[in-house]
Amino acid sequence: MKKKFLLMGTDVRQQYLKEMLEQQGHHTEWIQTLTPVDAAEYDAVLLPVSDSRAYYDQVADSVHGGQLIFGCNLPKKETGQNLVENVPEFVEYMQEDDTAYHNAVATAEGAVAEAILHSTINLCGAKSLLIGYGRCGKVLADRLMRMYSRVTVAERKESARAQAEAFGFDSVPFPLLPHLQKYGKEYAYIFNTVPKKVLTSRELENVSGEVTIIDIASRPGGTDFEYCRANKMNAVQALGLPGKYAPKRSAEVLMKVIEQHIN
Repeated sequence: MKKKFLLMGTDVRQQYLKEMLEQQGHHTEWIQTLTPVDAAEYDAVLLPVSDSRAYYDQVADSVHGGQLIFGCNLPKKETGQNLVENVPEFVEYMQEDDTAYHNAVATAEGAVAEAILHSTINLCGAKSLLIGYGRCGKVLADRLMRMYSRVTVAERKESARAQAEAFGFDSVPFPLLPHLQKYGKEYAYIFNTVPKKVLTSRELENVSGEVTIIDIASRPGGTDFEYCRANKMNAVQALGLPGKYAPKRSAEVLMKVIEQHIN
């Protein structure tokens, strides 16, 4: 059965999803501006991965039961209420491990690209601090190691630190401040994957002024960017990396999730 899809946001993945859906005979409309939209007539709404919450707010007043809403980090009050009358079915793109790991590969490759673009030194031989050892952290640590960066993983969970050490990485626990007070000046790169403020002014004043910080955590990120700007530190909030560096392949991964729910 052919359906009517509303795609939202400027993410390039949306363009590829639009083409794939139309090839299957579905009707699509793509709205790129962040403005209120009446979504009542659509069978499904495809929110952009990196800004799902912001774009969901633009359709929240018009969605209803029987609709599918695809996105990431949707409002918790909405998730899990699919059996309530007049509430649409919310589908988290990254809920399944296979989708999340495919996304992590594109994110890790993009993070490496951002590091190379924004730094004046090689990754090879440089010391990197990687904050967080979840899906993205694990893949990123592997890619950095393969480029011969000397990686230290910062993780709260003891089990995750043990995994990192099993793969040959050094590891440090939280809080980060004691470690950075001793060794912070040694890091040429800091990669953050944790969407909580882990690099506040207290941590940042203990790292090198020449460090390159690549923060790939979802908004608002884990870095005090205002402090970085005020102190002319090289900090990049790198959002939506799969859509920037591998949009076609990343859209194909999302399309598999969509097809599971519409067929």
